[in-house]
Amino acid sequence: MNATNPSDHPSRLPSLSVIHLSLTAAFVIFPVPWDAHRQWLALLTLVAILGLPHGALDPLLAYRSGLWKTLPGAVALIVAYLALAASMLWFWQRHTAIALALFLIITAWHFSGDWRYRGYPLVGWASAALLLGLPALAHPQELIALFALLLEFETARLFQIGLAVLGVLALPLALATALRAIRHAPDHALELAAIGLGGFALPPLWFFALYFCVLHSPRHLARHFAATARGAPRTLLAVGVVFSLPVIVAAVWHIFDTVQPRMSEAFARILFAGLFALTVPHLLLVEWVENRAPGS
Repeated sequence: MNATNPSDHPSRLPSLSVIHLSLTAAFVIFPVPWDAHRQWLALLTLVAILGLPHGALDPLLAYRSGLWKTLPGAVALIVAYLALAASMLWFWQRHTAIALALFLIITAWHFSGDWRYRGYPLVGWASAALLLGLPALAHPQELIALFALLLEFETARLFQIGLAVLGVLALPLALATALRAIRHAPDHALELAAIGLGGFALPPLWFFALYFCVLHSPRHLARHFAATARGAPRTLLAVGVVFSLPVIVAAVWHIFDTVQPRMSEAFARILFAGLFALTVPHLLLVEWVENRAPGS
């Protein structure tokens, strides 16, 4: 069975856009007053609870797509999935700059798919470009400081410059796309406006976390698991918890094993390395599911 048709869930898009815009505005009006340690902890918790489950359901997605049907097949898939994730962690540790560049590229491709598979590639590319480019353009020092937790300062600065250029290019593309869509598809324009507001007004990580947890993750769940949620909600919940829990436990263990002065660096490494390692196998699986031939 093929992936969900682009028009199967049109009613969900405006509501998610409104929720995203409302939360963005709330964070702008009432900024989080916590120290860096609490902000990092809150971000990790938000991503773990609202973001991870959509990837943790990959074994179920693979089953529904025919990649495995028996217990040995399930074991083989999970071993291969975890082996690929582990190899990505290894790659991140040894070639962090290359891995970060790769992560940004595949993030843009993956997030743009929220709209590309619905038949609106311009909205997808405009939103992905805003997501990556606006923080570098509007908050250059914050982004350099964030990347400097992972890379040497000069390398972090090169990343910020490159992303800022992307932000400059993204703004006219997003504006033209929003103006074109405002009459026949106002939810498209609303979402691009919300992303634009967040990119300029929110700290980079909060901006990313809101997009990831409020827009991308729910859309993935609705696209691939809406029927399962209605027919077998306990199965969906059980699979999500089982495959999210090891990642959460590993992150918590690493946090409590880290001394306080290095806490921000530890959080940054956990968030970026973990997302990179899990995104690669997740992206490959989703692309296979979305692009496989009918009846295959």
